[in-house]
Amino acid sequence: MNIAIESQLLNHPRRSGVMTYTEGLVNSMYANDKENDYSLLYYSLSRKPQDMPGPARPRFQKTVLKVPDREFPGRQWVLDKLFLPAFFQKNKIDIFHRVVGYTMPRSKKVFKILTVHDLRTLTIGDKYAAQNVRHYQKTFSVVDCCVVVSECTKRDLIEHFKIDEKKV
Repeated sequence: MNIAIESQLLNHPRRSGVMTYTEGLVNSMYANDKENDYSLLYYSLSRKPQDMPGPARPRFQKTVLKVPDREFPGRQWVLDKLFLPAFFQKNKIDIFHRVVGYTMPRSKKVFKILTVHDLRTLTIGDKYAAQNVRHYQKTFSVVDCCVVVSECTKRDLIEHFKIDEKKV
């Protein structure tokens, strides 16, 4: 199978829990899965695959899509509607794992996985780093599987979004 993992967070200059999670996921797949082909996805106009962090071997490739490194209005839309579906089709991707985010590219032929780390905007009213709850509702209707990092997040996901427990 061809598996793509969005690995852009490995480029972040400051360590965070989400970065540690992404690093652990990528390194575990690298160490334990010798059967599937992987694409670690990064976004940059100027950097090359060999400049990107993360492991590499013949069946574990770093792929850089030519998208600006920095955020700009509409960047996520461009990724989800244009770049990623074209990449999935060209590379015959079977599984796409987004390790953090509120949106998901639509593609009927690709099994889509989203990791949900928490729902702090809904559970504790976090306004400082508010999550886009409106986008989550749409995204949960198109993902095939939600990975959660705790039993508490699983309960919150089922309670607030009425997601079938089998999908989590």
